[in-house]
Amino acid sequence: MTLLKLARMDQPDQPPRALTTGTVMIGRGMGCDVRIDNPTVSRRHARLDVLIDGTVRVTDLGSKNGTRVNKRVLGKEPVSIAVGECLFIGDVCFGLVTDEVPVPCIPDSEMTIRDEGPSHASVSALPYDEVLAEWERKDDAMGKAYRALFEMIGMLVSDQSLDKMVAEVLTRIQQVVAADRYAVFLGKGDTESLRLLAVRSAHRGTDSHFELSRTILNQALTERQALSLTNLPADQRFAGQDSVVLQGVHSAMVVPLIEQERVVGVLYVDSKSPIHRYDDNKLSIAVAFGHLLAAKIVQLQLLRERQEKEALESEMKVAAGIQKGLMPNTLPEVPGYAIHAFLEQTRMVGGDLYDVALRNDGCVLFLQADVAGKGVGAALLAANILSAFRILRGSEDFTIEGAVERVSRNIAESSPDVQFATLFIGLLNPRLHRVDYVNAGHNPPFLIRRAGALERLASGNLPMGIVETSTWKQETIELGPGDRLLIYTDGVLDADNAAHEQYGMKRLEAYMAAHRDRAPGEFVTGLLENMDAFAGDAPQADDLTLLLVAREE
Repeated sequence: MTLLKLARMDQPDQPPRALTTGTVMIGRGMGCDVRIDNPTVSRRHARLDVLIDGTVRVTDLGSKNGTRVNKRVLGKEPVSIAVGECLFIGDVCFGLVTDEVPVPCIPDSEMTIRDEGPSHASVSALPYDEVLAEWERKDDAMGKAYRALFEMIGMLVSDQSLDKMVAEVLTRIQQVVAADRYAVFLGKGDTESLRLLAVRSAHRGTDSHFELSRTILNQALTERQALSLTNLPADQRFAGQDSVVLQGVHSAMVVPLIEQERVVGVLYVDSKSPIHRYDDNKLSIAVAFGHLLAAKIVQLQLLRERQEKEALESEMKVAAGIQKGLMPNTLPEVPGYAIHAFLEQTRMVGGDLYDVALRNDGCVLFLQADVAGKGVGAALLAANILSAFRILRGSEDFTIEGAVERVSRNIAESSPDVQFATLFIGLLNPRLHRVDYVNAGHNPPFLIRRAGALERLASGNLPMGIVETSTWKQETIELGPGDRLLIYTDGVLDADNAAHEQYGMKRLEAYMAAHRDRAPGEFVTGLLENMDAFAGDAPQADDLTLLLVAREE
């Protein structure tokens, strides 16, 4: 069968995702198979079902901004998509492709060119190159200013460093505005953060030391005003002091560098000569230069921020891949039982974890933990907890109480801050249909009885890591035919919607009571869809993990 692929049309450099038989979840949520970081995409937006015969069906999962196949808007029923067609997830377009059909035709991309009849409209046309040449021939102040500004505009799209860009800007200002010194100061909009980036002198031996007036700088930076100062020695504000510039400075211009609401520094020009007077025309030219310079500075800052963000995201993706790889890739098959798990972090990495393992004695050890906090710190502790239990579970003298005590002591002794984790750990004996368990401060799991009762496995045990020494009480339950054990983290109860209402215990209990007869896998999937329908596009409040241990009937 031809290998089907899902290609994102706005990211041609990104390799298409190969589609194999099964289900592919698409959305903004961390747990989705195809994750799209776009505000028009819901957390779990749509589902692809790839059938054995190669048929691909798309189902919208109640998304806010809808799902389309070409121009067809999906309702609640699944719709087939063929090779070469486009799938729109919100505003993001994907194509179903193969090696033979690599690029679909996007149906919304249309343009019509018509042949018009005779027109009586008046049209004025100027050859582009002649207009530029006319400005090149002008030798007055405006011609020089135009040429300098035109060259600076070209710098905006160049890959020059900031130092080289500023040096060239000062050279061009010098060609247009007569002065003794030209300088650029960088800062964050206040006088304390200003630092001299570059200075250009018209004459050798010109002093490069600047003494600037805080009053004038504040007027330029805070009030966002471009200032032209003339006949400074006669200004009574500066009589007897060197506060505005060094003694002897006659005229100056102070222009704030502003772009995209960011104040990034100051362009400064001064002269000791009385013949250099900076009128509004000269100030306007300086402002134009300053605006272009600010645009380049902000451009470079944004580029640096983006590069740092991309580097961090790349590292986080590696960390997320490592953390995901720590979770079991496949769950053990246990005769007479079905085990299903789901985990979705609010960030790339988080503090939720689960594990399921078949021991040599035929028993199944399963656990779920929730580390306090989010992000990298919680993820590191979660990895430590998971590794510790995996080391301990193979020992001949393994007991769940003893393992919880040892891991808890390790957390309390080694964590620099007060860190703790809630835990539910169980040991299933499938021959006796018995589960021995310890609940270390975790959300009370639900024992869903086939006969209809919902039992909560509450416990008074402390979470792990609270104190260095403690004991945890082990308890036991028996699973009858059709009984199920649902273990969950705070992300289930804390999921909220746009009205800041939480999913809560009542909704969880109502779902379990109404859907206890669904197959175990459908039960878990249905609960996630029920939560998504409730939350809508509200951001996920907390890491979310589900673990279901179901005895077959």
